[in-house]
Amino acid sequence: MAGSARHKEFAVIDVSEVEPLTFNLGGEEFECRKAVQGSELLEFVRNTATDDDAAAATAVIDFVRNSIIEEDRDRFSDLLESEEVIVPLDTLAEVGRWLLETYSGRPTQQPSPSSRGPRTTKSSSRAKAS
Repeated sequence: MAGSARHKEFAVIDVSEVEPLTFNLGGEEFECRKAVQGSELLEFVRNTATDDDAAAATAVIDFVRNSIIEEDRDRFSDLLESEEVIVPLDTLAEVGRWLLETYSGRPTQQPSPSSRGPRTTKSSSRAKAS
């Protein structure tokens, strides 16, 4: 039997070949794990696709925190718990989206709305007032 459709090879990622991943937040640089398991990404997506705002918020914080290498996690937690420097919700969500996009290699932003098409304007002639 030449070429069976009942078997397929799938690729994996060799983390040693992946570039380092870092981001700055509040003037501090944080290093992240170079890659994460696809199952972690799916879990993050599942946990944020809920009507339970508290569960979604926890999922974002956990995903970002767990993406950061162990040596930087305490510093990140300190920043999130600071009373002097505030990390806005939108910023934390943006970090989570950026990590998801980077790890998955797929943008998560919604497509921009399509245009309404070409405008057709008709010139009108107006009678001059006398």
